[in-house]
Amino acid sequence: MSAARVLRRDLSAVARELRHTAVLADPRRLVAALGREKGAQRQSSGVTILCPWHGERSPSCSVTRGPDGTVRAKCFSCDATGDALALVAVAHGLDLRHDFRLVLVEAARLSGEWSLVRELDDGEAPSGAPVPVQLVPPLPPPEPVEERVYPPDAADVWARCG
Repeated sequence: MSAARVLRRDLSAVARELRHTAVLADPRRLVAALGREKGAQRQSSGVTILCPWHGERSPSCSVTRGPDGTVRAKCFSCDATGDALALVAVAHGLDLRHDFRLVLVEAARLSGEWSLVRELDDGEAPSGAPVPVQLVPPLPPPEPVEERVYPPDAADVWARCG
């Protein structure tokens, strides 16, 4: 099916299918695929990352798996919420509503679903081969945070704490 034949109602079916792929349904794999591991903190049900919607120094965005088996994200600082596709969109500087097809193309590329990439992008490539996709470049990484310098006796305190 070519991109011209993929109707708007079909895009929602493609989105549902992509949300359940191995990469997009696993919070830790999705964060790694989007290159957002810097500053991430593991949780029992997912990971806390630096919020992709606003700049910050300490992680406040929780990325977990919801009861339906899909990834959900919530920033406890700016109250932004979304799913795996919203994270893909913000990580690549795309608007989820206006660039929905491009978000799906990028999500399919992250998941290794090359047939969906070809279907959505209407590109020609051998079966299983990546299709070059022209997207808005991803947002630059956040500014590095200066490491805190602790007094020399702080290491002794930590060592005694076990």
